[in-house]
Parts: sequence; structure tokens; C-alpha cells
Amino acid sequence: MAKANINAAAKDGVTPIAIAALKGHLAAVQELIGAEADLEAVDKDGLCPVHQAAKGGSAEVARVLLAAGADTGAAGGQDNSTALHLAAEAGHVEVISELLEAGANFEQPKTGGLTALHVAAQAGQVGSVKALLAAGADRTNPADDGRTALDLAKPDSGVAEALQG
Repeated sequence: MAKANINAAAKDGVTPIAIAALKGHLAAVQELIGAEADLEAVDKDGLCPVHQAAKGGSAEVARVLLAAGADTGAAGGQDNSTALHLAAEAGHVEVISELLEAGANFEQPKTGGLTALHVAAQAGQVGSVKALLAAGADRTNPADDGRTALDLAKPDSGVAEALQG
């Protein structure tokens, strides 16, 4: 009997481990890692499984991927986002914690010089902003256009107050 290719990608480049990571299917991710799934395989958008875990919000899946060697600094998508950017934008504070614990660089910029703190502020994600500040993110760091996270803070979200506190 022929063995299935666990790294076979769909037309959009998405692999089984990326789908499992996005959906938060921990057991499937563990099985695929055990079968040596490619943790750095990217889809048509340039996103790898750790990006998908960050988007999906599963801290457990992110932890398992990171422990297996997923790259915390992998940049993908049209704007070179890291998993930390995606988690910060979505407000997935537990995933942010896992990424930071694994050594993610909270000052790594995506296109436009936007750090995870800038992205969290733009999205109005107070929890993300607080987690990044607690980790040492620089609230005064300007993006390429000179604007800080405070300048980009979503109005009436509580982010401005978190950044000033």
C-alpha cells in the first residue's frame, strides 16, 4: 500500500498541518509533526503553519509547533507579517505569550515598519497591547511613516489609555 504524502498541498498551497493548525486540531498537529510534516511549508499567501496557529488562536497548537522547531520570525503574507503580528492583530493573547516565550522578536517589523504593537493598536486589541508592553515592546518606536502605536490606536478601543498607562 502506498504511503500518503503528508506534505501534499492543495491548489492554494495549504498543507494538512496548516489546516490543522488554523482549526486548532492539536491531536492532528501532533500526529503530523510525528510523521515529519514540513513546519515551514508556505501557502500561496506565504503563510506557514505557525502563522495559521496564530490566526486561529490556539495557544496549545502554537506551543507544539514552536517546540517542534517552527520559526518565530518567519515572515509571510503580502505584508511580511510574523505569527506575532497575526496573533496581536486578532487579540490572541495566549498565542502571543507562547510566541514571546519561544523567542519571538516583538520589534520585528512587517511592511511599513509596523511592529506587533503597532498592529495591535490599529486593531484596537487592548489585551495584545498590554501583553506586548509587559514583554518590553517600545511604545515610542515609530513605523516607517513616523507614526507610533499611540498615533495608530483605534479610537474608543481603550488602546490609547493602555499605551499611555
